[in-house]
Amino acid sequence: GPGAWRTQIFTEYITHIPWYFYPRYAVREGNHKLVFNLFGGERPNPLDPDKYCFAMGESRQPQYRELPIRRVYDRVANPPAVELYDLANDPFEFTNLADEPELRGVRERLLQAVAGWRKQTGDPLLDPGAVQRQERKGLDYKEQYMNLHRPKPKVEKPQGQP
Repeated sequence: GPGAWRTQIFTEYITHIPWYFYPRYAVREGNHKLVFNLFGGERPNPLDPDKYCFAMGESRQPQYRELPIRRVYDRVANPPAVELYDLANDPFEFTNLADEPELRGVRERLLQAVAGWRKQTGDPLLDPGAVQRQERKGLDYKEQYMNLHRPKPKVEKPQGQP
């Protein structure tokens, strides 16, 4: 008969634009989803909230200050290293449970699963040098892009020339 069904599914998000380099890895197992943000807790997400998503900018309005959606977008802007969600009880991922003592075993098991998956798939970002090279490449691409899209100075033509 067919082999056993897998109990975990993995995903990664590196970037769509090279200078927004902010790697994330996720695993889902049963009702739990864990996200590992490679730079989480070290630096903010490089995405500009006002340009990234209308809803993210809107969540900054005072009337949303105490609502769960505000915390979600705050977490997008400044992700922690680890996020853990109980999707059965919180399908919209409003509450990060990564620091809950009763879920420590789940957190550690899923972090180990992500680490194993990254090794198994040959993730080049396991090498700190590759991470640094990718960051530098992203900054170089941004500079090239900005130079290409910088407004060109207007050249005055002498009178009498078309």
